[in-house]
Amino acid sequence: TICSFAALDGDRLLVLWEDRGGKERLSIVDQQLRGSQGSVEVDMPGDINRLTVGNGSLYISHDGGVRRISLEGPCALAAHRVLATFEEDGRMLYEMLLSPDGKLLFAANMPDRPDEPIIAFDALSLRVRSEFGRSAFGQQAGAYAFGLAVMHTELFAGHQDANRIHAFTLEGQHTRTIRGEWSAPQDLCSINERLFLAATAATAAEAGSSEAGAIFEIGADGRVLQTFQHQAMLGIAMAKFGGLLVASLSPPHARRGAQQRLIALQGAS
Repeated sequence: TICSFAALDGDRLLVLWEDRGGKERLSIVDQQLRGSQGSVEVDMPGDINRLTVGNGSLYISHDGGVRRISLEGPCALAAHRVLATFEEDGRMLYEMLLSPDGKLLFAANMPDRPDEPIIAFDALSLRVRSEFGRSAFGQQAGAYAFGLAVMHTELFAGHQDANRIHAFTLEGQHTRTIRGEWSAPQDLCSINERLFLAATAATAAEAGSSEAGAIFEIGADGRVLQTFQHQAMLGIAMAKFGGLLVASLSPPHARRGAQQRLIALQGAS
């Protein structure tokens, strides 16, 4: 099962996956999405949620926090040399990204707590710098963000319960809300001044289907420019890889452990 992935550089994609024994492993694939022969087992305090790469480091979020691991040297992944860590009980750090102003931004999943849904860390030390977003997401517990992306000088966060995208300044001030023909936002990614949203198509949601998914290409003004739909999109994840948008697909009616695949969309240019 593919859990997450992030570009190491323009030629290599780092993929986190779970083997049939339930162990989480890292592998590297090339631009043709062909995998290497080897993989490295990763052991974290909780289930791993997301990966991102930057500052010569691999950032791994898990159910209890986040770790920054060195990527220096050919055996860096196997060595797991930890440079910084943040852990806190009851706060699941999920989607994350590195912002242009040197912060590591997280969508925090806290089903039973009305805390701020977005947390900004110093990207090197992993010290908390600020928390924000509750004014846009609402005061009820469980209203949290799904998907984060930065485009120009704005941070975008998906609001799954309300089927919306909220935009903030990089300092955390809410600026606008985007609505569209989608339901249940799952992930966000920005490429070449376009925002890509993985969600359930509204037509499928109205028909009562939880199987059909879509990727929406959205312009800076919030208009949907094009839509890519696929019956296989379940639990979709996206990442920028060179000039491509890479997404994971699961087959319809997939069970845990079912085979998934990665696709690269060339329309993201």
